[in-house]
Amino acid sequence: MRKNGKRYTVLLGTLLTALAICACGGDIGRGTGGDSETATETTSASRGMGKLLEDADFEADVTSWVAADGGQLLLNLPAGSYSYRTWYGRVGTGSLEHDDEDLVLIYGDLDGENDYYLLEDEGGLMPYHVNGESGGEWGELNERHFDPAAEEMTAFDRSVLDGEWQNARGYSYVFDTAAMKVAESDPIGVMSRGDMYDKEDGRGLFLGGAEILYPCLSADGNSFVLFPDGGAARDTDARSTGVFYRNGAMAQYADPANAGFREADGRLWYSDGVHEFAVPAGYTLADDGMAYDEAGQAFAPEWPETPYDPAAVWGTDWPGDGRGDLIPEDQAADGSENSAADGADAGLENRTLAARAAEASEDGRGDLIPADQAADSATIPVLMGGALPFTGMETVREDNYADGTYCYADITADGLTMLVNTVLAKDADMESDDLEQYLVDCARKLDETDIYELRSITQDAKLTEKFSYPVYIVEFTTGANEDSVKWTVFAMDTDQYTYLYGVCTDMDAAEDMDGIAQDIFGELYLTDEAA
Repeated sequence: MRKNGKRYTVLLGTLLTALAICACGGDIGRGTGGDSETATETTSASRGMGKLLEDADFEADVTSWVAADGGQLLLNLPAGSYSYRTWYGRVGTGSLEHDDEDLVLIYGDLDGENDYYLLEDEGGLMPYHVNGESGGEWGELNERHFDPAAEEMTAFDRSVLDGEWQNARGYSYVFDTAAMKVAESDPIGVMSRGDMYDKEDGRGLFLGGAEILYPCLSADGNSFVLFPDGGAARDTDARSTGVFYRNGAMAQYADPANAGFREADGRLWYSDGVHEFAVPAGYTLADDGMAYDEAGQAFAPEWPETPYDPAAVWGTDWPGDGRGDLIPEDQAADGSENSAADGADAGLENRTLAARAAEASEDGRGDLIPADQAADSATIPVLMGGALPFTGMETVREDNYADGTYCYADITADGLTMLVNTVLAKDADMESDDLEQYLVDCARKLDETDIYELRSITQDAKLTEKFSYPVYIVEFTTGANEDSVKWTVFAMDTDQYTYLYGVCTDMDAAEDMDGIAQDIFGELYLTDEAA
């Protein structure tokens, strides 16, 4: 079953994760399911822009092209593929197909219609979207003029990302592109493992999570910068910023004595003394010559004399299965900077849904999970359930944190429904004497889209009796029009921890899911066994 691309994107764009989206475009103009009348109209509009290029218009089977902004395009006619490298280094491969004899690039997913004709344009060529949508400044192809390149572009091999990488803050990634998996570790004691994605739509490999991030490699393939989708600014609490170096060997691949920033053509660039990197949006060049985000974090801070070693925390088999061992007791007890407790006290951030541990508020709810048990992350109960009424579900997030909290997410085969199971430590930023308001605030952390409407919050008597903790069902919607989704959330507070089990579904399927969500919640139970 093919996923509904638009709705699938809506769910993932508003949730805690993102993954490859199966586009369900109309294949306009190629006779593979598109509306014939619409196809004729849009093709005629495209033809009105100029001569559409065919295979016979190219002297070579493999040709390279370069845009004024530095973007590169490699066309491989026999293979029916292309590679596109943006001006800031994002690179991906996609399909090069035909509409009769005319060449068509299949790029991105613009409302499910991603056909770009190649037009002859003043001695070069111009990709033109079938419906005439305008291009964007962050490396989108539409209506960009390309001239023949002096040198042939090298086709992208994603395996160059394989191995371990680290930035100056100690944030570490381990990529396995054969398995399309990535593990990450943060010095505050957070470790997780998840999927990498490549829609093979010309946009390239990306990582899911709170942000959709594309690794943008240097020319030698030994360093990269993470760029958010669409050129959005990085989250101000992101630690995975700056330049990542293979094996954290900054001194081997950079020359920090000659590093610096510059502004050119309204863009900010950083040179590490060897390679130059475009800086994502959201950074400003200060009087001291450094670039800072809105939270005052430097894009390229000074590297520590002793780099962070994930293996010292997680064991020599890091990254293993991505869950790792808990922080060693002696390390946590000696107050080292890598202990989970210190990370929470410092307010450092790397968790999308789970908030930092904090003092429990005096709200009359009692200490339902004893403090000594809460301090031992191995004994935090896990919220489990019975068999789900779906087949072919795909796991899109499976994170286990050093303090015992976790976040799991699965999506149905049709791409219309997401299930999220998470437990978060009591959030110091959401303290409230009003239990209902507190649980609404917690549920909203699952989806912080700007357009939001609370539908209801009601205490469920049967679930409250079953769990011996107050259980509420929170219902709210986010987004607008075809981008809207409905959340139905099981929310239970135990004073030390807050459990959330959210069912998020496209509005067209929401009514049918109401009863199913209640059935799922009725099967939930707490267990001390590992998830």
